[in-house]
Amino acid sequence: MKRIRATLNEDNVKFYYNEKKGTVVCKITSNLGHIPVLDGKFSFIDVEVIGKAVCGKDDKYDEVKGRQIAESRAKVELYRKIKEVIIELKHQLFNEEMDLTNQKTRYERLISKEVSHIKELTL
Repeated sequence: MKRIRATLNEDNVKFYYNEKKGTVVCKITSNLGHIPVLDGKFSFIDVEVIGKAVCGKDDKYDEVKGRQIAESRAKVELYRKIKEVIIELKHQLFNEEMDLTNQKTRYERLISKEVSHIKELTL
């Protein structure tokens, strides 16, 4: 199965600074790529997350440190969303596996029935 990836680059990671309020916000928008869905199609999943760093009342505004904190918080949210997608795919695969197991069992019974029928006919 293809890996689920979020691309991070200067095109999809944006920062917003407000020194007066003591905040740095990081906004990440990413497309997780072709995610297989079980009807034979692929789906694009777009994700947008935000991480925010807020200067404490006794702290001095530091744009670089704020940027690092905001970006890490945004990445945590991004990775949580990717994890949710993986859990959903796993759930779909489990349901598909159960359906395939039921179909396999049905055909095993049909094979057995037909083999018995052949034996009856050739006695």
